[in-house]
Amino acid sequence: MCGRCIEVCNTGALKEVGQRLSVDSLIQHIEKYRVFYDNSDNGGITLSGGDPLFQPEFSMEVFKRCTDIGIHTAMETSAFVREDIFVKSLQYLRLLLVDIKHMDDNQHRSGVGVSNQVILNNLRLYAKYKCKPNCVIRIPLIPGYNDDEDNIIKSCEFVRSIGVRQIDLLPFNIMAAGKYRELGINWQYTGKESQPLELLNRLSAIVASFGLQVTIGGLW
Repeated sequence: MCGRCIEVCNTGALKEVGQRLSVDSLIQHIEKYRVFYDNSDNGGITLSGGDPLFQPEFSMEVFKRCTDIGIHTAMETSAFVREDIFVKSLQYLRLLLVDIKHMDDNQHRSGVGVSNQVILNNLRLYAKYKCKPNCVIRIPLIPGYNDDEDNIIKSCEFVRSIGVRQIDLLPFNIMAAGKYRELGINWQYTGKESQPLELLNRLSAIVASFGLQVTIGGLW
């Protein structure tokens, strides 16, 4: 929603949600929860989307400051960014979470709108990074798009080739259906259900057969 729309709304029905923060003010806020980080298993901060690397300077400074004071850092990113930005972001990270939505470039273009080559190339650079953070590759499973065995096999081959040891299979999320319905927009996946347990177990077995750790639904 643009700022102008908010300004001209004479009923006050529209308002901006959120706030602009400096790195200093964000770090001060983060430090308030230090006791929870220190008493949990790898508790800390996760910068997520949008995409943190759309604001690389800000995100990297937050990661650096958190690293300096001993707070665990994690980032969820599409990895669809310039190589130099992606590589620089690894310096102060402890955990990197990246989605691979399809291994076939044409299918990726069709479903996502862009080539997967930038993403895959950045992950290859990750493999060469000397002091790399832990990495989990996530596959959001879309019915009839990428939840077939062939795509999972190719994904496993790639993930193993870059030295990553874990894949998280994310079952199809049907919660978006209500949002599309309220907006009056036709959703191509209306009526589709999350993958059945039988299919999830079969895909999990494929991942495990490559010697990779497999989790389902973000249980990392």
